[in-house]
Amino acid sequence: MRDLTQVTVMVPVYQHYEYVEQCLCSILAQKTVFQYQILVHDDASTDGSTEIIRRYSMRYPDRITVIYEMQNQYSQGRSIVQDILLPLAKGKYIAFCEGDDRWCDENKLQRQYDYMESHPECTLCTHNTYWRETGHPEKNRMFNKWSQIHRLTQEEIFLQWPVHASSYFLRKEAAELPVLMKHYWMGDYTVLTWAASQSEIVSLPEAMSVYHAGNPNGVTWKNTRSGPETELQKERQRIEYLQLFDRCTGGRYHRIILKRQRMYARWERSLRAPFFGIFTKEHFLCYNTLV
Repeated sequence: MRDLTQVTVMVPVYQHYEYVEQCLCSILAQKTVFQYQILVHDDASTDGSTEIIRRYSMRYPDRITVIYEMQNQYSQGRSIVQDILLPLAKGKYIAFCEGDDRWCDENKLQRQYDYMESHPECTLCTHNTYWRETGHPEKNRMFNKWSQIHRLTQEEIFLQWPVHASSYFLRKEAAELPVLMKHYWMGDYTVLTWAASQSEIVSLPEAMSVYHAGNPNGVTWKNTRSGPETELQKERQRIEYLQLFDRCTGGRYHRIILKRQRMYARWERSLRAPFFGIFTKEHFLCYNTLV
């Protein structure tokens, strides 16, 4: 029998006990005219996330497929999306929602599917996202302020952070990275930039997902609270990725990549000798939240 799955939703989970039930419910609540597959990867959680996932997979066995790990794969250098989930994806489109995030619009998948079907020139469709700062509600905000469908610029893609991975909806072939690019820690950034090299990226104005900032098990939280040396190391890895990306794309994005490198160099100098001026990470990221 021919498989009619149109979209695969990938849900990486690790120590997301507080959030994963809301995440799964928000995905199951989607109203679509097409079939979609839910692929959950539990990377050896020990906080009770596994039990919640198992309960939902037993309740919806025809909709949820789970990969349970006995040992943490991310810490061993494996890419959860590229190495484990993508080979199992049946859909022609890929959507993402990590276990500590959630969707907040039951029509999210249908809206993005409709847009992509009618715009073959688009590689990746995003939308706005609510930024929720755990423990600091006064810091809550939106990822961007676009009130209409917006085509992302090179500056927004390479230098800023105006869209979140929970909003990504892209063609499967664009999600498959070259082998040398698969294992960098900033997977959402590599997917975004590689998709941009294929064709255009657009963002719908509706806010249809929620990002929980401040989760101590989140990659972003760990990287920004582990000290300046670790932050510098992580950003050096990003620059290394961009240099590889530059070669793989024949130098088409060389000028914007050089700009990111210069920003990094200036930020590094300011951390090494802070009395020469104030150039914080917020400056480095080009005020990426666009507030």
